[in-house]
Amino acid sequence: MKAPELFVRRGTMLAMSDAPVTPQSLHAAARAAQRTGNARALESIARELIAHAQNAGDDEHLALGHYYLGSAHFWRNDGRAAQASYETALALYTQAKDKAGIARVRIGMAAVAVDIDLHVDKGHALYEQALPIVRELDDKTFLAVTLGNLAEVCRLEGAYDPAMRYAAESAALYAQLGRLAQAGGQLATIAHIHALRRDYSDAIARMREAWEYFAGESSPRYLAWYFDIWFLIAAGMRRWETAARLLGFLNRYRDENNARRLQGILPWFSSPVERLSEQLGAQRAQELILEGQQLTVESAQDLVEKVR
Repeated sequence: MKAPELFVRRGTMLAMSDAPVTPQSLHAAARAAQRTGNARALESIARELIAHAQNAGDDEHLALGHYYLGSAHFWRNDGRAAQASYETALALYTQAKDKAGIARVRIGMAAVAVDIDLHVDKGHALYEQALPIVRELDDKTFLAVTLGNLAEVCRLEGAYDPAMRYAAESAALYAQLGRLAQAGGQLATIAHIHALRRDYSDAIARMREAWEYFAGESSPRYLAWYFDIWFLIAAGMRRWETAARLLGFLNRYRDENNARRLQGILPWFSSPVERLSEQLGAQRAQELILEGQQLTVESAQDLVEKVR
């Protein structure tokens, strides 16, 4: 199932037709932008949702607007602005005694703590506070997101067994929901854990499974994460030429799709990037990186299919 198409811009906001813009249509557009990681569109939609809600005295959609604005700031790696927006949303949800909203904002704050501020303990505590509430809500999408985020935190802490359990449960939920790119992203997380354990056979097997999901639904945000993991696998297996080409592809692909690499991956990513020049020589490494910039998603996948 593909994500709903983003509305086409009209005036200051987005509309698919001549129908009037409503808080409900803005909410739907924000969900679609958030799902695809389109930070620019999400910020624009969130600000208009806030304006509509303020004019109408609609606290429910005002809280949603600030929540989505926090998400947009998060994807731009602006932790301070994200935290401020989330705090505004949390105050509104707390006043309304909205458990789902409170849990949603705590998860957003946890992501800021982990992926931008690198305060893993704080993020883990926020996720653990939210998880029981999310399970009570019987919302599979919300639960899949929460479990996936917990998997990331446990991976950062080196708690690999619970990380794989959370990621596997998240992947299964996403697959049931037809959100195939997210399912593939969770399998890539599992693959990374296998690679960290130097179990490259299982890591590659999980990546093959992940690609089958991406064939059903493409998402720049999750595809970039998928190829990030392939870069780490290739470097870990000392396939330095493949790793250099993948780095060139990733740098261009992330830039073209406004898909910034979050801070949480950097503990593993920075070292192999630095080692490329040591292993290949600075000139050869640069040549291969430039070659990689010419790759398409399909040719990058052809490249990693050769990794055994």
